[in-house]
Amino acid sequence: MSVVLVVLLYFAGNIIFPFLFALFFAFALLRPVRWLEKIGIPRFISALIITLLGAIILALLVTFVVFEGYQLIDKLQISSQTGELESIKLPVNWVEKNLLNGKEIDADNLKMISSKLFSYAGGFFQSIFSKTTSTLIFFGIVPIYVVLLLSYRGNVRMYLEEKLQKRGFEKGKEIIEEITHMVQNYLIGLSFIILIVGVLYGLGLYFIGVKYALFLAIISALLIVIPYIGSILGAVIPISIAWLTTDGWLAPLLVLALYVFVQVLEGYLLTPVIVGKTVKLNPLVVIIGMIILGTIGGIIAMIIAVPILATIKILLKHSERYGAVAILLGNGEQTNV
Repeated sequence: MSVVLVVLLYFAGNIIFPFLFALFFAFALLRPVRWLEKIGIPRFISALIITLLGAIILALLVTFVVFEGYQLIDKLQISSQTGELESIKLPVNWVEKNLLNGKEIDADNLKMISSKLFSYAGGFFQSIFSKTTSTLIFFGIVPIYVVLLLSYRGNVRMYLEEKLQKRGFEKGKEIIEEITHMVQNYLIGLSFIILIVGVLYGLGLYFIGVKYALFLAIISALLIVIPYIGSILGAVIPISIAWLTTDGWLAPLLVLALYVFVQVLEGYLLTPVIVGKTVKLNPLVVIIGMIILGTIGGIIAMIIAVPILATIKILLKHSERYGAVAILLGNGEQTNV
């Protein structure tokens, strides 16, 4: 059965993962939709209004990130060609002194190499953006899924409860409630964390003097949605930009200190307080599950890996046969073994 599920996810991932993404997104929008319903707005109209607002905000954010990304890539390419990236000379001098016994690296060759490197980097990101056809289709179909899921959530809930009971889960209603509560708290809490971390990154990068501070802060904050790996990538990018666009090592070191401070603050204060023990997953399980899901479904699967794994853990916890597996997936207290 597990093999069949993996094969199904691999070949039908383009259908399944957008639907799962829409399902979790619908959970996040459920509270404002219910609020509109309470003031007398019909369910379908409420779902449509909230989904459109969310889609507009997301579209504006994506447009800004893509535009600023292109601007940054073009700036780096031009700077590499005109010799403005003086910071590149620092590692070159070190290589000349320590690895080439004082022999000079040809300046023309260095300029050509750096230019090609940025051209390749630009081509890499452009190749990613060139695949936006499937991305646009994804973001076009997901809002439709969300509106329909929110509009017909009663039918979906009854169907899931009945299916769970038929498969041996006696507390189908309680399971759905627990999953709903988990997903809502996780997504809403994560949104607040992204906002707070983004503001801290933006202010820090601005006062350090790093160019494109707002763009880099948004990218770093959004990468938090990819557990563990996203935080590392979110730090590497601005540190690299600071190193390439400023003289000396002070700015990169200050950026490194900023990101270490914010990530420690996020890991030990913001996440425990805001999200709390919502998902209660073993970090090792999250990393392995994220890699597996990412291999099957790409970046979208990695983004929703945590709620998917947490949902699986809840289902296993209520299963008499696989209840022990839920303990393995959890992040319980350490014991002496």
